[in-house]
Amino acid sequence: MINKSKAFLVLSPAFPENEKDTNWVPAQQIFVRVFKEKHPDIQVIVLSFLFPSISKTYSFFNCEIRSFGNTQKTLMHRLSIWIRVWKNLRELAKDYEIIGILSFWYGECALIGHWFSKFHNLKHRVWLMGQDAKKNNILAKWIGCSALEIIAISDFVQLEFYKNHKIKPQFIIPLGIEPKLFPPFQENKTWDIIGVGSFIPLKRFDYFIELIHEIIPYFPQLRACICGEGPQREMLERMIQKYGLEDHIELLGLLPYPKVLDHMSRSKILLHTSEYEGFALVFLEALYSGARVISRVKPMQRDIINWTIVSNSSEIISSIKTILSNENLISSPIIPFTMENSVRKIVEAFHYTKEAIS
Repeated sequence: MINKSKAFLVLSPAFPENEKDTNWVPAQQIFVRVFKEKHPDIQVIVLSFLFPSISKTYSFFNCEIRSFGNTQKTLMHRLSIWIRVWKNLRELAKDYEIIGILSFWYGECALIGHWFSKFHNLKHRVWLMGQDAKKNNILAKWIGCSALEIIAISDFVQLEFYKNHKIKPQFIIPLGIEPKLFPPFQENKTWDIIGVGSFIPLKRFDYFIELIHEIIPYFPQLRACICGEGPQREMLERMIQKYGLEDHIELLGLLPYPKVLDHMSRSKILLHTSEYEGFALVFLEALYSGARVISRVKPMQRDIINWTIVSNSSEIISSIKTILSNENLISSPIIPFTMENSVRKIVEAFHYTKEAIS
C-alpha cells in the first residue's frame, strides 16, 4: 500500500489571488500562512468558492489554492460551484490522506464540508465568524453540523448561535494576530481616533462621525481617520461636510493591510461603532499597536486590558475624554491572542472525539 501525503483542506468563500493581495480576508490568509509555517510537512490546500473570480490553481506561501468563482451570480452558477468543489474534494481524497477539513463561516462552505466529510468518514470543523450565527442564516438548518463540529470565534458567537439555532458550539477559539506583520512600535501618536471597516450600514460609521462632531468642542485639534471603503462613502463625505469636520476626519480609503497596521500604530484610540461583531481582528490589531479600544460589543466574557465596552453615546464620549485628557497615558502593546495559538487550538479541536468529551 502506497503511503499518501497528508493534506489539510480549507474551504473559504474567498481568498487572495496572489501573495501581494492583503485586503481579501486578511485573518483567513494569515491563519493559512501560520498553519503552513507550523506544519511544513502537511500540504495545505484552500478551495475558494467565489473569489478570485476566475477558476485557477496557484501557490500562496507554499499552500495550494484552487478558486472556482466567476462573474455570474445565479443559483445555477452557485450550484455549479458546489458540484465542482465536490469533484475536487473527491480527487483530493484519492490523492492525499486528508487529516481534516476546516470550513470558514457557517454557510455554503460548511454545507459542502460537512456532507462530504460525513460521506467519506473525514473530520470536519467549521469556524463561526459572527454574521453566520444570526437567526437569518437560511442555510443553517440544511448544514446539519453537530456541536462537536462547530468552533465559535468568541463567547458571544457561541451564545448567539445557541440562541438562534439551538446548537452550542463545542469550541471557542478566537483568531489571533501575527506580531511579525506589525510595524515598529510607535510611542508618538499622530491620530487621536481611528476607525477601520467597510462603509456599510452594519459598521455604523455615520454614528462614528456624529460622535466626533460631539467631541470636537472638548478637543478642537482632534484628528481622526477611517480606513475602509464601501457603498456609504458618499453619504459619509456629505456628513463630514455638513458638520464642518473636513479638518478633523480623513477617509483614507481601502488600504493594503500593512498600511492599515501603520495607521493603527499611530493612533491613540480605536473607536468601533458596529452594533454586531463576532470578534473582529481589528480589536487585537489595535491593542497590539498600543491603542485603546472602545466598542459597543464584548466578544469575550472576560475583560481585556485597554478595552472599554460602552452601551451609549454618553459612555463613549466620557471614555474618549478620559483617554485623550490623560497626559500621562502609557501606550504599550497588548496581545491577548496570537494566530500561532489559534492554529494550535484548531489542531487540538480536530483531535477531539465524542468519546473524549463524553
